[in-house]
Amino acid sequence: MKMPKILSIFIGLAFLVSGSVFGATIKVPDDYATIQEAIDAAVDGVTVLVASGTYPGYIYFNGKKITVRSESGPNVTTIDGRVDFYGNETEESLLEGFTTWGSDIQASSPTIKNCNLKGEGTASTGGHGSIYSGSSPTFIDCQIYDGQAGVGGGYDVRDSSATFIDCDFFVNEASSNGGALYINNSSVTLENCSFSQNSARDEWGGGGAIFVTGVSILNINDCEFSKNSAAAGGAILN
Repeated sequence: MKMPKILSIFIGLAFLVSGSVFGATIKVPDDYATIQEAIDAAVDGVTVLVASGTYPGYIYFNGKKITVRSESGPNVTTIDGRVDFYGNETEESLLEGFTTWGSDIQASSPTIKNCNLKGEGTASTGGHGSIYSGSSPTFIDCQIYDGQAGVGGGYDVRDSSATFIDCDFFVNEASSNGGALYINNSSVTLENCSFSQNSARDEWGGGGAIFVTGVSILNINDCEFSKNSAAAGGAILN
């Protein structure tokens, strides 16, 4: 007669453990020393909560529908590297509240919110990273600055779509085209964004802020452009 009670206790414990994983919070560095270790341990629905500090290395979400969020915001929480999305991440993969170099986004559609995306070095394409292979990320309330690249000093968007909401692009530089954004065969939506002091510095360069080529669509709503420079199209060249 006691066996069913014991069995029910074990079943109850199993549900308790499962519930503590899905929708739980993993803390860095309290539970895991690094952000990547916490991501590797997480399952869909988990929040990885990161204390202020500087965390070296590149970060990968590995396709998980999780939130990686800083406790105290981007001014005091830095990922000293990029956060790349190569695992078919969806909008439920959220990065929030960090200073980082930016992101390469391949065939993925993450959400990046309240981040300072600061350039580091010079890239051939996309000073903060490239968005390509059918990706569709959303950037909300991000500062995108100090990027340098051959094309797309901020981001280059190729064969994809991207949405930027309440984002500021400033002091990004391309040696040829697209000081802040290089858009090729893609659809980009800009809502309440600003572009300031971005440049395409080559004597033949175009699109100090934005360069659009191929079969592309650019939707602009309530955006400001100031002090962007290029040989052709100081703000936008299509």
